[in-house]
Amino acid sequence: MLVITAAAYSQEQPQPQIQVKGPAPVAISMAVVSMPAVEPVLGDALRLYRRGRFEDAAAKYEAILKQDSNSAEAYAGAARCYLKQEKIQEAYKSAAKAVKTAPDSQVAHVALGEVYFRQGKMHDAEDEFLKVKNSAAPEARAYLGLARVYSAISMHAGAKKLLEEAHALDPDDPEILWRWLNTLEPAERVKALTAYLSAASIDDAGLLAGYKGYLESLKRQEKLPARECKLMAGPASMETYLWPMFLSPPYIGGYGLDVKVNGHKSRLLLDTGNSGILLGPRAAERAGILPRTQTKIMGIGDKGDSDLYIGYADSIKIGPLEFRNCPVAVAPKEKTGHDGLVGTDLFSHYLVTLDFPGRVFRLSELPRRPDDPPEAGQAVTGVASSMRAEAGNHGPVQDAQDQDAQSQDAQDKDRYVAREMEDYTTVFRFDHMLLVPTTLNGFPPKLFLMDTGSDHNYISLQAAREVTKVHED
Repeated sequence: MLVITAAAYSQEQPQPQIQVKGPAPVAISMAVVSMPAVEPVLGDALRLYRRGRFEDAAAKYEAILKQDSNSAEAYAGAARCYLKQEKIQEAYKSAAKAVKTAPDSQVAHVALGEVYFRQGKMHDAEDEFLKVKNSAAPEARAYLGLARVYSAISMHAGAKKLLEEAHALDPDDPEILWRWLNTLEPAERVKALTAYLSAASIDDAGLLAGYKGYLESLKRQEKLPARECKLMAGPASMETYLWPMFLSPPYIGGYGLDVKVNGHKSRLLLDTGNSGILLGPRAAERAGILPRTQTKIMGIGDKGDSDLYIGYADSIKIGPLEFRNCPVAVAPKEKTGHDGLVGTDLFSHYLVTLDFPGRVFRLSELPRRPDDPPEAGQAVTGVASSMRAEAGNHGPVQDAQDQDAQSQDAQDKDRYVAREMEDYTTVFRFDHMLLVPTTLNGFPPKLFLMDTGSDHNYISLQAAREVTKVHED
């Protein structure tokens, strides 16, 4: 069995395989119905939104709607603010009202697409964004929305091109700017981010601190020797034992792998919700991992964020595999109950099979991409790069990084699906996290986070209420 942890994403329609090719262009105009006196206030509301003052911006949009209940742009703006405030149902109602009020409004369709994306309705989101992209006067956030969808299905080249087009249309949109920045090489990223922060007005202290922290980490990285985690030559396939990791006997909380870090053995919990390797302080001390920078790790549910530091391991061995020069996160306290965690993204060059009943961890050779030459040492694109690891999690900044802070090599390629893998279930990837369409009680699918490090199944209260009766005791 595979432990699956629920994420707070709602999905009312089955997930088809998303096709990158869009439908034929449709006529979408700029028909936003609003009174002339409202226009300056709409501009004020947008400026508040772009400065991170989402509550104030929402209040402005709501005031506009009291004056003009037919302002599709105000409904759309309010929906976007509600998304930032995690008011998903209110966001959907507002976006749907925008489309009903002005069916030809670009901003209305984009806002509805953004709500669909947040609900996990990827196909519906793509349709809304494509309607606008294929219109006579496309809107920048439609390109942004499509880039987020395509990034989630590993169409990295297509997503990068869309971000470039979005930035060309509206370079002042901070969400577009941030994702576009993450397509640049580090040196160019530093220049662009420095220029942006010198001119931007950001009232959200957390957002501003995130931007500044990320910029400082990039500057530190420029001064250090380049380091890239690489898988050295290894076997085409391998199997090893999955060790049961007990909460307290006989209760199994997960399964682990024996890992040698700098020649010192540790047993790490196999955790698909973790990226790379996280060590507890004792295991890190045994391996001689020295701190290089401070950062945070996100928690699921009520675990919250945890402080940790990043160091480097000269060698990581798992069975016959060896990785060299890899970032390793270290928790300051023993928080996991084990020596640490190992994420499956470390094995991104293989097809990974987790056979929990048989207690077998199996790696098989992936079908080679037609354009991939053989390499003696392969960069591990699934593991956080040194730049990414040192940037850490800065709250709001992470929302933009989760899809776009991939290695440059990964960004430049679209996914390749070999013929023998065409009947595999489509999943959606946000950085190292995999979201799987899952049906509950016969209702339309919802997206669940696959988290083998969890010892329970979780579902959001809102999603639970949609599929069953909920009693609060």
